[in-house]
Amino acid sequence: MSKEEILKQLLANFTAVSKVQNSQEAYKMTVYIFNLLQKLEKQDKTLSEKLSMITANIRNSGYLQDIQDYANDALALLSLGEAGKKHFLDWDFFVESKDFILIKEKSNIKKLIKATQEEIELAELYTSNLHKHIKRGRYAKCRRAKLTDNIRIMYIIDPMQKKLIYITIISKNDFDNSLRIKPVNWIEKYKKLGKNK
Repeated sequence: MSKEEILKQLLANFTAVSKVQNSQEAYKMTVYIFNLLQKLEKQDKTLSEKLSMITANIRNSGYLQDIQDYANDALALLSLGEAGKKHFLDWDFFVESKDFILIKEKSNIKKLIKATQEEIELAELYTSNLHKHIKRGRYAKCRRAKLTDNIRIMYIIDPMQKKLIYITIISKNDFDNSLRIKPVNWIEKYKKLGKNK
């Protein structure tokens, strides 16, 4: 079996695991995934080891949401192809909106915000706590990073300018309420926002 065929089958299996409705289904699929990873190990040991760790997490988890999140981590890793890309997010520079800067400056957790920004920017793999993709509401197409149990960083990537835009910092309650609001075109809104000094 060629590497391309193995990766295609892994992609299909992790996609299935990301959509399972009970953990027993996922556990059954991990047996086949582990077999594929043994075959992949001969051709790409690094990728095989990373995916094996994720698969072990799926196998050891008792929570359906965690299982689905781990499967999405694997899919993100596979989407990098040969895992040759340095960072999960594709960006050349970042900018911060006035709103983001104002909230950050007034915050009593500035160090945590800065550390989380660095994690967002430098992460090699998808992590649901840092890169969760928002599908609806005011922040549709954005990503959110969890700062604390109650605080979120909202950001988006402008693929044309390869610009990571930090939009705002909001509470979980405000985020939940934003899901009922019409989407904003954040890329267009911050199209002219240049690099922060």
